[in-house]
Amino acid sequence: MAVQNPGVEMIALTLPYPVSANRYWRTFMHKGCGQPVTVASEEARSYRNEVRRLAREAGIVRPFPGRVSVSYVLYPKCPADWKRRARADPARWDDTVQCIDLDNAQKILFDALEGVVFENDRLIRHIEGERAVPDGPARVELRVESLEGTREKASVVPSGTVAEDGMSLEGRFPLHCRVKTPSGRLAEVRRHLAGASKQDCFERVICRYVDGRRADDWVTLQPRFLTRVG
Repeated sequence: MAVQNPGVEMIALTLPYPVSANRYWRTFMHKGCGQPVTVASEEARSYRNEVRRLAREAGIVRPFPGRVSVSYVLYPKCPADWKRRARADPARWDDTVQCIDLDNAQKILFDALEGVVFENDRLIRHIEGERAVPDGPARVELRVESLEGTREKASVVPSGTVAEDGMSLEGRFPLHCRVKTPSGRLAEVRRHLAGASKQDCFERVICRYVDGRRADDWVTLQPRFLTRVG
């Protein structure tokens, strides 16, 4: 297979909020069939077309060949009464916000991305999904990286080790430094999280928004999604 998307090894996309599974799939009894048939709904096809359009605008002409890593952050829609909810439970108010669960969101996303950004979901070798505190419109912040020619592990390291640029997590994002999140908001680093197992390792940065849009507003993200601004 010829090299596709020359020069592109990673793509970052902001996608529409996933369609719920019971609206994405349609099951019916087809005449002459003894078993129910499940097909993608018209709404599902519309969602796929929008994903395809956004991927092409980002430079993906054909799917990444071979193995990929997929990371996504799910943002539910911020309710109009979020201030009341935050006053009632400042630490966990967003648990009351209606949101598709990560497992179903992932299934819908991967179905829409298959054949568009990656060839087949069986070639996904690393997955990370997070649900973020709602900060505006419902959406998904997605990152897909080609693993061809690179190590299969995600490019994250446990606390105490260093990244490829020779910097530890604390060195890259020291406490109280300012960062920009995928949604473009300004936040301050308040804590680091890291861990490892025989199969994987991970890093997280816990940030508090400092753009004045909301009180006591926090988010936990992978370092790769952050840009240091001060």
